[in-house]
Amino acid sequence: MGQLFKEYLSGDLIYCCSICKAHAATHDQIYAKTFQGRFGPAYLFNHVVNVCLGPREERILMTGLHTVMDIHCSSCFQILGWRYEKAYEEKEKYKEGKYIMEKARMDVENIANLFIRNSWKSRQQVASSHVSECNCAGVLLDALESAEVCGCS
Repeated sequence: MGQLFKEYLSGDLIYCCSICKAHAATHDQIYAKTFQGRFGPAYLFNHVVNVCLGPREERILMTGLHTVMDIHCSSCFQILGWRYEKAYEEKEKYKEGKYIMEKARMDVENIANLFIRNSWKSRQQVASSHVSECNCAGVLLDALESAEVCGCS
């Protein structure tokens, strides 16, 4: 078996596999959010990465007959949704070549929140070590920027 190459996406919101967190799509690739998958609500994406395609099969979906291929996470092989290969009804042709990803099978990484969360962890670590050194009660961790805030130093 060859070496697995994963693509890492950039952007504020990254949609990823709920099991292994492999990146799959960026928020700007969403075409529509009003779709239904096997496990509940789903999004239609223009482009996804880090997926493997299953075999072509004919499925009767809510909007009629389509030729689809399941998409699996290329890291953990969880089924994430499917790719529309062919729509038999003219009004459904816009789906061809697009991807359904099930909300139940994906997580969203908010890069801005991730930065804030990591920043918060750093401040919390500084605060914890400072509080244990000087025993100053009542220091608000979310307001603590340095050890001098409590006035103990």
